[in-house]
Amino acid sequence: MDKATIIGITAGFGLVVITIAFGEGAYFFFSPGSMAIVFGGTFGSTLVNFSMKDVMMVSKVTSKIFTSVEISYTETIESLVLLAEKARREGILAIEEEAAHIDDEFLKKNNVVGYYRV
Repeated sequence: MDKATIIGITAGFGLVVITIAFGEGAYFFFSPGSMAIVFGGTFGSTLVNFSMKDVMMVSKVTSKIFTSVEISYTETIESLVLLAEKARREGILAIEEEAAHIDDEFLKKNNVVGYYRV
């Protein structure tokens, strides 16, 4: 988990606790009607804006917040340089076969999109 995530979650909960402590109490802060409006409205507007498939993927995406993946920027840059050199020498469609050998899913997907848009 990234340090910024820990700091953000701690600060968010801390500010809520401080607001309750210095305010008029927890009952005023956790009003059932207000919570229904906020959470119900948020859920409803989410369903209006996104497909059910996207909404169901929220838990999968949320789990990525708490995990960290080491990215080797050096390897990514080297891969991009090699692909650019091959595309310059042999043409942009020559890198299509290289996409199968790329381990980075983001890089692979964007290379595929890139040479189909040219």
